[in-house]
Amino acid sequence: TEVVAEMKGEPVEEAVELKLDVPVSAFLPDTYVPTEDLRLEAYRRLAEVKTQAEVDDVRKEWLDRYGPVPKEAETLLAVGALRAACHSFGITEFTVTMNAARVSPVDLRTSQQLRLTRLARGSFTGLTWREKEQQLVIPMPAAQRGRSPDGTQLVTQLRDLLVEMLGD
Repeated sequence: TEVVAEMKGEPVEEAVELKLDVPVSAFLPDTYVPTEDLRLEAYRRLAEVKTQAEVDDVRKEWLDRYGPVPKEAETLLAVGALRAACHSFGITEFTVTMNAARVSPVDLRTSQQLRLTRLARGSFTGLTWREKEQQLVIPMPAAQRGRSPDGTQLVTQLRDLLVEMLGD
């Protein structure tokens, strides 16, 4: 596709690589997608999403082709939604450790800095923005530390925070 666009003289969109490291169990079980070829195609399609609408399309396709989505696949779709949100906000790195998530690059406007202050006083105590590093640090809830988190819930909360912080 890129070569054809280049030959036509059309601008070629450079692929922005996203490093997304979220320690959750997210996969397509063999019992859900029966063959390896179909699973690889499903993973490839989800890896290419750039919008929430595309994630929703993948979910509809899986429901149509394979039936009700199991928990691990729901978590995979939530990771796809987080990937789409990162893409829309220009984020290239999103790493979650036991104590915090680190998101970059993040450049906050004044209104977004005020949102951060409000959120840091509420449900995300300790939420900080390191302006010099262009990094948002999201503390993991104490209840999540030291135990295996509900992957879908954790990834959805992180995505929702990004949307609330960086959305217009």
